[in-house]
Amino acid sequence: MRQQRIDELTRRDHYYLGEQDLCYYFLEYSARHGLSFGASNELIRDLVRPESKAGFGPDVPKQRAIRRLAQTFKGALSAGQIGAITFVPLPQARPRDDPQYDDRMHRVLRSVAEGLDVRELIEWVGTHETGDFTGIRTGPDVLYANFHVVPALMEPTPAVIMLVGDVLTTGASFVAARRRLRQAMPGVPVCGLFAARRLRDADEIPHLDG
Repeated sequence: MRQQRIDELTRRDHYYLGEQDLCYYFLEYSARHGLSFGASNELIRDLVRPESKAGFGPDVPKQRAIRRLAQTFKGALSAGQIGAITFVPLPQARPRDDPQYDDRMHRVLRSVAEGLDVRELIEWVGTHETGDFTGIRTGPDVLYANFHVVPALMEPTPAVIMLVGDVLTTGASFVAARRRLRQAMPGVPVCGLFAARRLRDADEIPHLDG
């Protein structure tokens, strides 16, 4: 499974990305077609599923998805990249102490390789109500206002930052996080890496919030 770059053809599905935004993805995901769309939808379904609260042991499908994605990421990185890039999970629209907070992308990155520079540099400081978990209606300005850079994690200064997420939808989270990071660390390149990009259906209205 090889990573692909968002280009002029695929960018139209991700309304907030511009030509200057360097983002990569591995899979394509269809929100409307469920498991009939294939293995990529199954992996994303298992990856984003809430942790089991029933007390019956580990959430096997979720753990399997995390391991598979970690292997995919590892296969796409050279030894030089592992040592030269700082990987930053894109934050959820929930504070870390929220019972439903899911650190799945942090867990994926921690499973990729020893020596990987993984930092949760961006955190969400808003409330549950200010977030939109589909990534469709919340624009970059709202997210930017609720993202916060963690000063204690800024040193040593990264050479390159890779923002890592599960599904690239509108691109709003990436744009907002990139803006925060560039404000805090001018001159540090910021790019994106996603497990999948969401395909936009033909009848979907592109800009719901302008």
